[in-house]
Amino acid sequence: MNDLTEELADKVINGGHQITKQEALSLYAADDFNALCEAADRIRRNCCPDISSVCSVINAKTGKCSE
Repeated sequence: MNDLTEELADKVINGGHQITKQEALSLYAADDFNALCEAADRIRRNCCPDISSVCSVINAKTGKCSE
């Protein structure tokens, strides 16, 4: 991962930094797509857990609907 990508990822994770337009253009100009994807995944893992919950609606005709 290049230094700019790593530095910006750390700022986002540790301080909630929002990347500016100029920083985004610098990331684009760096042309290191793999490093950018790795940083984005690192941010995602830090901000969003790898779990999810599922909710379902049960048909009322079955008699299993509590409402």
